[in-house]
Amino acid sequence: MEVAVAVAAPKPGPVQTRAAERPTATTVKHITKDYSYVPAEVRRILLVAGFLIVSLIITALLRN
Repeated sequence: MEVAVAVAAPKPGPVQTRAAERPTATTVKHITKDYSYVPAEVRRILLVAGFLIVSLIITALLRN
């Protein structure tokens, strides 16, 4: 024999979300990211690509 038990729903109250909080220094720092490393990364990628292209050209010339 099974007995059904009624469970009361929680009473509605004020809903607090993270968006409602004031931004702190940590959240502002997280939102405003530092992209100062990008030009150096682009130069590094171009340098590696240039090295590979020059290496391929030298290899093609020396094969003949």
